[in-house]
Amino acid sequence: MSLSPSPRTLVFPVARPVTGEGWDNDSHRVTYNPTQHLTWEPLAFPRIGTDADGVWSPLPGDPEPRLATRWEGSPDALRWRLSIRRGVRSAAGNELTSEDVRWGLARSLELRALGRWRLRRIGGLPGPEAIVAADRYTVDFHLARPNPQFASYLVFPSNLVVDAEEARRHASDEDPWARGWIERHAAGFGAFVLAAQAEGVVELRAHEDYWAGRPGLDAIAQVGVESREQALALFESGDVNALFGLYPEELARFSGRPGVELRRVRYNHSTLEFNFREPPFDDQRLRQAVRFALPYERILRDVYGGHGRRSYGPVSSSTLHHAAGLGRYETDGHAARRLVAASGYPQGVETELYIDPTPESLRFAEVVRPALAAVGVNAEVRLLRPPPDTVAAPMWFKNECSHAVNEPAYELGHDYDSPAGLRDPLWFRDRRWTERLKEVRGAPAEQQPRAYLDVQRELLEFAPCVHVAEVETGMAFDTRLSPWGRGAECLGTRAAIWSGTRAVLGA
Repeated sequence: MSLSPSPRTLVFPVARPVTGEGWDNDSHRVTYNPTQHLTWEPLAFPRIGTDADGVWSPLPGDPEPRLATRWEGSPDALRWRLSIRRGVRSAAGNELTSEDVRWGLARSLELRALGRWRLRRIGGLPGPEAIVAADRYTVDFHLARPNPQFASYLVFPSNLVVDAEEARRHASDEDPWARGWIERHAAGFGAFVLAAQAEGVVELRAHEDYWAGRPGLDAIAQVGVESREQALALFESGDVNALFGLYPEELARFSGRPGVELRRVRYNHSTLEFNFREPPFDDQRLRQAVRFALPYERILRDVYGGHGRRSYGPVSSSTLHHAAGLGRYETDGHAARRLVAASGYPQGVETELYIDPTPESLRFAEVVRPALAAVGVNAEVRLLRPPPDTVAAPMWFKNECSHAVNEPAYELGHDYDSPAGLRDPLWFRDRRWTERLKEVRGAPAEQQPRAYLDVQRELLEFAPCVHVAEVETGMAFDTRLSPWGRGAECLGTRAAIWSGTRAVLGA
């Protein structure tokens, strides 16, 4: 590695395989998502706030203009007009125009990957023909269904704003969207440009002609590690000066250390999932019984060490249309036993609880297993293994589920109508919910708040899972690092609040 930590050089670790991935989120697995936002400047970006406890979280709705300066929707939310920032130049020196936006989003739709699912199925954009470059700095969108939150779909590291003039130089009849070239080149309008990528290290350098002014860092390095412990040790030795995606016990490890600044971050949610297609959890009453059996306060204390809060439903508390009054179920052993007795298994059941091999998941199993046994659900704890070993797991702990935008259509679509490329074999789509969510997304704009309330109520009644906690992660910084690199001005740091994952350091 040629870059060393300094006040103007951010160096942070990631699990080693991530450092070798590509840069095209629309057609390939990519390097750490927040790193993408340093090179691929988005049209808009979620704003960040802190709560009374100092925990960072994304603010619902009203994203910050970035490459777009403003957007305006029609009253029915079917037509949107986007104004492009003038005078923006890529690292290649080409000016940003509406054609770059049109070409990049059309590319997402045509490549039929994650970006297409986000834009089309969830966002409502039917195809490339619905994106029109009205003039050099104006783009019009014609949606297939109302989407009052369309601006929230302009923030992803997929749906890239590509320097189309530069990319087309590397396209061909066989590769009209320059997939091969963009895979290894970040041809965007971001604050940093790709300088080198080899032998487990990704190096970025400041974009001198960045539209928002020269970045507050000269360089950034992403360093591959073989384990979480190696990553933590590198921070302790001063070989890296930032850590992202920390577990509660890792936050505690660095708490109070001189020269270390910790940031608590609202991460997303954890759930206890059921295979509700097969016995015994095809019985709705048994699923509801488990919901009442869990000792939530003890989970927050003993599993998360206080770094989390209750989760009460499928739309999180930092998301638009969160139904705060729904699903406020508490631990109730009597209710749980009544439901077991009324189920098809009045004498109780023998089942299995699968978990990841993480300290957090092990603590969860230790707390939950006796609580389930007390109401007649006797669960043998097993470790999740690569498929096909655990494809038919009856119950499993999803210890983290990270969503990329706090908007209800996306949150619900991510968990109950997700694309094949996003799911592992334990996830499955169910027609009743894919069709129901399609109906909600298609409701007239003024009816959507009520529609999202109704579908949350229906999901809570059906109980495909138990909503356990809105969990926290955290960041650690060497205080000698520039405040710009530690703060929300750095889009990579800000993106780690809403688009990161604790798995960035490995299992």
